[in-house]
Parts: sequence; C-alpha cells; structure tokens
Amino acid sequence: MRTPGLFDSVDSKRTVIWFSCGAASAVAAYLTLKENPNALMVYCDTHSEHEDNKRFLADVEKWLNKKVDIICSQVFYDVDSVIEKTHYMSGINGAPCTVELKKIPRMNFQCYNDLHVFGYTFDEKARAESFTENNFELDLLYPLILRGITKIQCLSILQEVGIKLPYLYTLGLDHNNCIACVKASSCKYWAIIREYFPNVFQRRCEQSRKLGVRLIKLDKKTALILGKQPQERIFLDELPVGIDCTGIELRLLMSFHYRRECNMSQCEKILEYLVMIPGRRISTWQAYELFHITTLAQRIQDLRQDMKIKPLVINGQEYFINDELVTKEIWENGKLVSKTFSEYWLEPIKVEELQGVLF
Repeated sequence: MRTPGLFDSVDSKRTVIWFSCGAASAVAAYLTLKENPNALMVYCDTHSEHEDNKRFLADVEKWLNKKVDIICSQVFYDVDSVIEKTHYMSGINGAPCTVELKKIPRMNFQCYNDLHVFGYTFDEKARAESFTENNFELDLLYPLILRGITKIQCLSILQEVGIKLPYLYTLGLDHNNCIACVKASSCKYWAIIREYFPNVFQRRCEQSRKLGVRLIKLDKKTALILGKQPQERIFLDELPVGIDCTGIELRLLMSFHYRRECNMSQCEKILEYLVMIPGRRISTWQAYELFHITTLAQRIQDLRQDMKIKPLVINGQEYFINDELVTKEIWENGKLVSKTFSEYWLEPIKVEELQGVLF
C-alpha cells in the first residue's frame, strides 16, 4: 500500500485513477495511463465485493502493466460491520458504508492538489455532474465522457483485449459493486441477488427488518402483483417470486456479442439494435464489431426501402433512419485511433414532415 505524499514534494501534482474493479474504470485507466504513465491506480477494498474481483484486478494490472494500490478503511472491515455499528443502511442522503469504506479511505489517501480520474461513462453524464457538484473542491477528470465512450463499449473493449468480464456482469447487473448493495432499490436487482446470493440476501432481509428499512422501490409490474402503488417502498422479504432476473447489460451482451451466428438477417439485427434503446446510433465500425457486417450502408438502404412499403411505427410514432458523417476515436487492434465513418439512428418524423419525407 502506498503512503500518500511519501515520495511527493509539496508542489507535485499526482494523477490518481480510482479503479473500482468495474469495466468502465479499467478503460478509463487505460486512456489515462496512455497519456500519463506515472498516474496512480488506487482501489478501495470494501471486503464486500465478489471474490472474482481479485482475478479481474490482476488481469487489468497485467493488461496495463501497472500495479494497483489497494487501500481500505482503518475503522470498518466491510458493509456488515458498518451497518452493525451505525445502525443505518441507506436513506435519502446515501449510505454510510459508501462514506466509511470508500470516501474516507480516498480522502485519507489523496493530496490537496491531486487530479482525480473516475470512470463515469458517456451514458452516466448526469451522475458525473452530480458527483462534481458534491465534490467541488476536487480536480476531476472523466476521460470516458470526454471521448463519448458508453458502458456497453467498455464491456466490448475488455472483451476485445481478452479480459474476462467480472462475474457480476454476467448475472445481468449493471455495476460491479458490493454484493447486495444497500443503495440499490430495483426489484430486478434484488431478484438477482436473491437468486445467486441467497445467504447475503437473507442477511440483508434480517438487517432491513431490524432497522425498519424498506430498500425496494416498486416498479409498475411488481406493484400490480402486490396490489400496491408504483414507487411505493417494501421490505426485501416482501419481494414476490417470478421477477425477471435478466439485466439490461446481459441482454445486450447476449444480443450483440454472443448471438452473431443466430438466424436473424443482418437487417433484423441492425433494426433490433436501433429500436432497443431510443436515440442509439450504429456506425460502420460498430456493425462490424457487433455483427461482422461489412456492408452497413447497403443494409441501411435496404431498411429504408422496406420502410417505404411498411413504415416503422413505435408507440404510435413513425420513424425514419437518419445519418451523418463523424470523426471519433475508436478501438482498433487494441489501440485508440481516429476514424471517420457514417453513423445511423432512428429519428421520429414530425407531423408536418410526413408528406414527402425522403428515406
């Protein structure tokens, strides 16, 4: 473990990459180290994450040829110890385990003039903005947001360089946090925890009942099953059986990385990709990486012709395929290079444009 400031002069400025054992922070570390090989990589060990994180951390160290400094709380051992001693799980102001196991160790490690690098992705801009507001005293850098790199792209990048994704991602969880994170509130998240970590789930059930904490916020479907209102809070042990345990990340990975050889036509694959998440774009590079499609422009033209005959209507709104030429940094043979290519996306047709719109 590196002692902060031990080898630094008072005026030296360190770059500290806060590695979380997540895919995004790994890619953020790569980008940062490429520009500043002397940057530090630091991991706050909560002793509450999946044991596979040790393997993932070692794989990332080997990939980046960089040792990760591991720090931890000097007061609390893990999430359970924080709950036991503070008699608090989570609330509107967050969770004390985050403060005790991550924030305080980070504050003890950091120097006043450090540059802090975090792995917020382009689709987490709102979270990054909130973090910046709450930590205005820090000099912050978000390399993934600056380059427009999304969470799904981070997962793809790690697969490209041959790093096996952390175990929790393969279960469909969106983040590689502590097992049974007390800040999580979705029915789906806790259904996954109950399915794969029943002992931890049971422990959280007992803790939440003892402290009177209703961690789950009901979605519409689960509220209907229980005869309650959406957004109403329930205890963990009130979660009904039969909740879908497939997370969005796993569905996307199954659809766009592991199903390349399925019987869907190339046009069907492209359209599914665009429809699944509104506003999503696909480029010639992505079409090849995801589906091994080398003729995206022709497939887009085919789709446009089909849509002339049978318009694409989603929730009563008609869409067309728009496009533009862009220049971005992308991954090619494990390196970041600048490329110019076309991007395509679904755009709603305005009512006044329905007559005479050209596909």
